[in-house]
This record gives sequence, structure tokens and C-alpha cells, in this order.
Amino acid sequence: MNRFDYVKPASVAEAIAAASAPGAAYLASGTNLLDLMKGNVVRPARLVDISHLTELTRIEHRENGDVRIGALVRNADLACDQSFARDFPAIAEALLSGASAQLRNAATVGGNLLQRTRCAYFYDPASGCNKRTPGAGCDAREGDNHQHAVLGWSEACIATNPSDFCVPLAAFDAVVEIEGPAGRREIALERFIYALGMRHVGETTALALARGYGSWDAFHEACLKVAAGDEEAIAEMDALDQIGDTVIKSVAAYFAEDHNRGIVERLTQEVKILDAEKPKRHSPIATKTVVFTGTLEKMTRDEAKATAERLGAKVSGSVSKKTDYVVAGPGAGSKLKDAQKHGVQVLTEDEWLQLIAE
Repeated sequence: MNRFDYVKPASVAEAIAAASAPGAAYLASGTNLLDLMKGNVVRPARLVDISHLTELTRIEHRENGDVRIGALVRNADLACDQSFARDFPAIAEALLSGASAQLRNAATVGGNLLQRTRCAYFYDPASGCNKRTPGAGCDAREGDNHQHAVLGWSEACIATNPSDFCVPLAAFDAVVEIEGPAGRREIALERFIYALGMRHVGETTALALARGYGSWDAFHEACLKVAAGDEEAIAEMDALDQIGDTVIKSVAAYFAEDHNRGIVERLTQEVKILDAEKPKRHSPIATKTVVFTGTLEKMTRDEAKATAERLGAKVSGSVSKKTDYVVAGPGAGSKLKDAQKHGVQVLTEDEWLQLIAE
């Protein structure tokens, strides 16, 4: 394990401030985090211990029938709460079906929702895994994957969510409250669209929709019209880059459902959705397809991807004849070989930074 700072804040506000430092991670019971640290899957520079914050351990039953559950409530305590088990037996049963009694007595409901996938390739630092290292590929797709996703997977990842708890929460339209340094959370439009979980709307498609409509209000209005069969709205969506009949039908089906519209309404009350950033049309990499491989030393993979997309490029997870640039750092593997095979121009990180600075 790497060396790390240990911080024990006295309040939620202090915890948020302490966790705002780069490389920080929250520590509750640690039933998942400590295993990941021991295996060098994650290497936090600071652990912020929140296990003692009693304000996050409450189960509040409200007059309207809703229940507010603190993030530090133990799985076993929630499942065995008589009122909760009576009103929400499916959730209580899901909690009791997870892990062992020892773990249920230690693990928290917040940690349950935030636990990382159990995919063996995620736990193996030598394997390509986009969840662990964005852009590294997904070795599970061509590997031992009989326990991976059949539905809801993407080209980037076929891992499943390990939480039994989250399934009935989704069925009951649960809402997660998030508190950060700025209070109410801000989220990019493309991230919000992607997070809705519409079929056939992955990260790339969500970005195309966000850029096409520019704002949440415009996108939301268009979706409601598409769901109502408005031909003009359907034609407008169909005219967007990378959007076709399959995506349009999926959007229409999602927003045609009352409970989905209810979820969207509640979510938009909890977050501030930022307008989409328009990509630059006259940059050196505008309309180009870029692939990142290996370790980047001057920026993270997410930062490199965001920069490329902001400058009008398309970032791909695989190399083909249509790829324009492959940016290769130390440890580059099969993607570098594919670039050489297809005659794609290979750039070092310094050459890439020089290119986008022009």
C-alpha cells in the first residue's frame, strides 16, 4: 500500500472540506476500500474517516411514508428496523441477502451503493480496465466473462454492479442526496443524460445529445415532444450527429413512462445541470478521432479526453483505419500495435500537447 494521510473530521462540513484535496477518499467501515488499497487497485493519498459522524447514522420515518436513511446506517441495522422492514420488505430482504452476517453488521448503506465492481479484471492491475484506468480497454470483453452483464453493457465495460441493495431502491424510485463543497451539486449535461440510464444512450451518445440541444431545458422539452410523437421534434433529433432511429425510439420510450418522468423531476430538483460546452470548430484536432493508450504523465486520462472533446475531437476506445491519432505513453500495449498495423500516426504526450496548443 502507498503512504497516505489520515484525517478524522468532527462534522460533515469538515469531512467535505478534507475530502476536497486531490486523491482523497472517504473511509466508513472500509469493507471494500481497504481490499482495493491492499491490492493496489486504488491508491488514495488521504483517507477521511467519517465512521464516527453520528448525524449520518439516523433512520428517519416521515409522516408521508418516506424514509430518510443516513449514509452510515449499517446494512443489518436498516434491514432489522421493524418499521422499515414492514414498509419496505423487498429492500430489507435485499440487504439480508448480501455478503455475510459479519459484513452486514459492519458495512454501511452509503458504502453499499458506492462499492466497486467485483470484476476480476478490475481487481487485476495488469489487466486492461476502463473503470480502473479510463481508456485502457476492457479485457473482460474477450476474457472470462460468464458472470458479466448481458443487458445494459457498453463497448467500454461489461462489468455488473455488485449491490443487491440498489436494485429495489431503483424499483422504489429512491433519491440519493449528495452534499459537496458548493452545497447543491453541479453536473454536466452529458453526464446527467448518461446517468438517466436510457437504453442505447452511452457516454458518446449522451455527449452528442447534450451538444445538439445545449441545455437541459431544451433537451427535456424535445424529449417530451418526441415521446408524444411530435414529427418535427423527431426530425430535429434525427438530424443530430450520431443520433438515429434506435436512440430516438429509446428516448421516446423512456419519457413516455410516468415513473421515469417523476424520477427526472426529482433529480433535477437536487442538482444544477450545466449547459453543454460547445466544441471548438477550428482547432487542429477538430473532427479527428483520437485514442489514448498507456500512462499519461502530465494529465489524467479523463483530463486528456475532456480536452480533446472540448477541442472538437472524438475520443475512441479502440484503434481502426479511421483513427487519426494515437497518443501513446509508457506501458502502451495492443492499441499501439494496432496503430502501427493500420498506419495511424502515433504521438507522444509531449507531441500531443504541442499539437493542441497550436
